[in-house]
Amino acid sequence: MSCPKLRPEAFSAERLDEQLNEQAWLFVNNPLKNKVSEHELELSKIFEWFETDFTKNGGSVVKFIQSYTTVEINPKPNISYLAYDWNLNAH
Repeated sequence: MSCPKLRPEAFSAERLDEQLNEQAWLFVNNPLKNKVSEHELELSKIFEWFETDFTKNGGSVVKFIQSYTTVEINPKPNISYLAYDWNLNAH
């Protein structure tokens, strides 16, 4: 349940960047998976477990989240991680 939702289509080489950006936008802005506000981020455990994937090239998890939301995030928000739900998606 805590993973990003699967797409209703296969990823394709021609549209991969577009598809991945759309998936990231949908995941970051899903309030069941992440809670984003100006001063506080309650994030999926995925961002903790795979932090190095989101901080390459001098980036940060905050910068990654900021690039996929319209919320103006404080440069040093309080960050916590939500419990991960390992149940299968029933929908």
